[in-house]
Order: sequence, then structure tokens, then C-alpha cells
Amino acid sequence: TRGLNIAKLVGPPTIGFTDVQPTEWLFQQYFAETGQADPRLDPTVFWNQPGGMDVYGEPFAQRYPDGFKETGIDKTYFWKKWGEYWLSFQDWDAAINYKVIRYADILLNLAEALNEAGRTAEAAGPLNQVRARVDLLPVSSSLSQAEMRERIEHEYLMEFGWENRRLPYLLRHDRFKKDTFLPHDPDFFFFVDGKSKYLPIPQSESDLSPNARQKPGW
Repeated sequence: TRGLNIAKLVGPPTIGFTDVQPTEWLFQQYFAETGQADPRLDPTVFWNQPGGMDVYGEPFAQRYPDGFKETGIDKTYFWKKWGEYWLSFQDWDAAINYKVIRYADILLNLAEALNEAGRTAEAAGPLNQVRARVDLLPVSSSLSQAEMRERIEHEYLMEFGWENRRLPYLLRHDRFKKDTFLPHDPDFFFFVDGKSKYLPIPQSESDLSPNARQKPGW
């Protein structure tokens, strides 16, 4: 069956509507561990790397020759994951399967659960299985619980860009707050603690259900 249209909605200009783009903060996380790009960057994001990167069969710099550079560093990134980037143009209804859960998700959930249960040394096992798939060096089993938590969070970012895993992680760790989640990204300066976490209940729905209570702050 066909029907996945994510790439058409968020893909790069002339292919998609670019409704959602990777943030500068997320992009930089792919370089945080070693200074070199994490192997999962290229399958996740279109970016104008040295030598160029094809965007649906055309070099990035050729497709977007103007307006994408600042002091020599590319500041514009587009989602690549979910797209049929091996084609010359993206289909509205791609045949790509939506991944509800992957084995890497199970492994990182296990690592997270072990670490939070105080079994930090054991958490390194499933975490390193995920890293081994992309030929990254293993994480030490002698890390502290806080250090292991940080490594697991980073691995979620690298492995699951644009796969809807970030929000559940933040909620599990009670970090959906301005002081713990948002300082790194100016796009979220509008965030209001206790309010922006929720969407408001439409007035039309409240009119139908007199006992419905509006979300805090709305």
C-alpha cells in the first residue's frame, strides 16, 4: 500500500514544502562526540557538506546556489529521512513503510530502563549494540548513572532523528520545561511552563461538554 507523504511535507524546496526543518542545535549534536559527523547524519539530513550532497539527484550547491550560506558555513538543513532521495523527484504518496518501532528502539529503551534502575554497567550492553551497527566505539560500562543517562540520550538523538522519540524521552524524564529543554534553541523562546506542554481544548468542544476543563494557561 502507498500513502506516506512525510517527505513531501517537510522535504527541501522544490521537492517539499519545508514545513519542518532540523534545528541548528540538533545538527551540531551529530558532531558532538568526536568532532566528525556521526554516521547517521547523512541518512537523516540533507546538508551542504564539503564536496556537495545530492538532493534528489542534483548537487545541493547546484540546486540551492544562493541564500544558504553564512560566513562560509551552511546554515540550512533539510530532512532526508522518510524521503525517496534516490529518485529525481519525491512522490506524494511514497511506498516507504512508517516505522512504528525498531529494534534499536527496544535496545535503547532497555538501556534506559537498566540505567534508571541502578544497573548502569548492564545498560552499556544494549547501548553498544546500537552503536556497533554504525561502527562506533563502545561506551564504557564503568560510567556513572548520570554519564550513562547522557550517553543514552545522545544515542536517541543520533538514531531517531525525525522518528518521534525525543518528546517521549523528555516527558519520561520530566524535562519538558523551559529551563531544562529549551535553552539550546531560540526557536522555542515562546514556550511557557505549564501551558505550552498542552494544546487548548477548542471552545466548540467545550460547548458540547460542559464538564470539560480547559488546559492550564489557556
